[in-house]
Amino acid sequence: MSSYEYSSQAHQTLADTRDKDLTRYQLRQWGFVIIRATYSSESKWAEFLAIVDDCIKFWWFHPKNEAHSDLYDKHVMTVLEDAATLSDANLSLTARVFADWVNSPQAQAEREGTKINDESMYSSRYHFYIHVDGATIEQVLDQHAKRTPVPENQSYLRSHYLYENKNLFTVKVVNAEQVMMYQEEMIAEQGPDANINVVEEEVEEEEELRGMVKRVRIFQIPELYAVLGDSLDMWYNLYTRDQVCEV
Repeated sequence: MSSYEYSSQAHQTLADTRDKDLTRYQLRQWGFVIIRATYSSESKWAEFLAIVDDCIKFWWFHPKNEAHSDLYDKHVMTVLEDAATLSDANLSLTARVFADWVNSPQAQAEREGTKINDESMYSSRYHFYIHVDGATIEQVLDQHAKRTPVPENQSYLRSHYLYENKNLFTVKVVNAEQVMMYQEEMIAEQGPDANINVVEEEVEEEEELRGMVKRVRIFQIPELYAVLGDSLDMWYNLYTRDQVCEV
């Protein structure tokens, strides 16, 4: 079996799972919220978002997966951005911004009429987000420039090349609750007057950092979303190799 045939079977199963989840929870949409923490270039930001969209589109527009192509239409790329407050933002700030969004009228309206408001139900969208800093954008754009291009005779599938280049594109997915819990623990240790902010580079314990942030291939965003949608505990059971999460 070729790698491409294997990919077809793998995301066919994923498509079935995601379709059933949307139906079971009566959800109208799916997708991680993206928090923008870099504002140096609008053109680079637009290119980054286009790459993310291409990676996600790969799963739903495979020729052998046409029955689930409507799932791409249900994907939303909600971006939270504010150059005045989020430029070079640390994890503490983006986690608070995300938590505020989860409780906002916009997010509440999304959940209206679904089963997510039932405390026994769970959705990846309201627990995890993608933190995009300058280093992430530069890494993605640099690797994208070095990618294996699409042969002309395969142009029918614009993002076909992504499977062969899937290891090149990664982003940071953040567990907002874990970031805020870590910050609270640090304040409890150092006192209420301590100015504690969670900065990724300053977290000394690797295990604690992995509990808050995981680097994942953009190509696997739909798969990670589905896996985390099954259980919050799956976050802690994900295997990491070479600092990249294996979904």
